[in-house]
Amino acid sequence: MTKYLNKDPYRTLPDPKYYEGRESLDLHIFDPDYEGLTSDERVDIVAGKVIL
Repeated sequence: MTKYLNKDPYRTLPDPKYYEGRESLDLHIFDPDYEGLTSDERVDIVAGKVIL
């Protein structure tokens, strides 16, 4: 997708010196049970038909 964007000299990754020494924490943003759901169950969750 980025190949369709115009060149921007300010669109770069930040310099590593700005995050040097920070801890690398697991933010637990991935649910290990997600792979066990069917696509219909996932749709029901998003539609609000299932309360978690």
